[in-house]
Formats: sequence, structure tokens, C-alpha cells
Amino acid sequence: SFINAILNFLLIAVILFIIVKVINKLRDGNKDLSERMRKYKLSKAERAEIKAAGINMRDRAAVIAYLEEKERKEKAEAAEKAALAEKLEREKNPTTEDLLKDILAELRRSNS
Repeated sequence: SFINAILNFLLIAVILFIIVKVINKLRDGNKDLSERMRKYKLSKAERAEIKAAGINMRDRAAVIAYLEEKERKEKAEAAEKAALAEKLEREKNPTTEDLLKDILAELRRSNS
């Protein structure tokens, strides 16, 4: 009778453990899914932009490809702006290396 009670207890404990583990996996899976859905949740302006580009909103692959291309272009533009800003800053405040290059160029011109 005592051994039967221990076996019942262990069996119930294992089943509860498996149930809790499955529930936690489902909860974590829903977080990942909701994050992915939030990433591609579109505003009205974005929907209008996609429709203007001639893409069907039901074609998820085309919409995602369009959004990824748009994001890539925005990153490229931001990188170009940063490079231009760095160049302008360097022209305003030249480094010692820049000054030495200018002096060397002037010396070469005057000796030629």
C-alpha cells in the first residue's frame, strides 16, 4: 500500500512537471510570435505607401520584401549622412594628420 502511494505520487509529479513545461513553452512561443508580428504591424501611412507601390497587402512575402528593402535604403541613407557629417566635421576641425598632409602638399608644390 505504501509503495503504491509512492508510485502514484511520482506519477502525478511527473505529469504535472510535463504540463508546466508545455505551458511555459507555449507562453515563450507566443512572445516570439507577438514580437515578430509587432515588427511588421503597419500604420495607415505605410499601408497607403505599399498600395501606391502596387503591392497586394495579402501577399505577405512581397510586403515583407518591400519593407526590408525600404529599411535597407534608410540605413544606407543614414550611413551616407553620417559619412558626410564626419567629413564636414573633419574639414571644420582638421586633425594633426590632415594638417601635416596639407603642409607636405604645399612644400611639394613650392619645390616643383
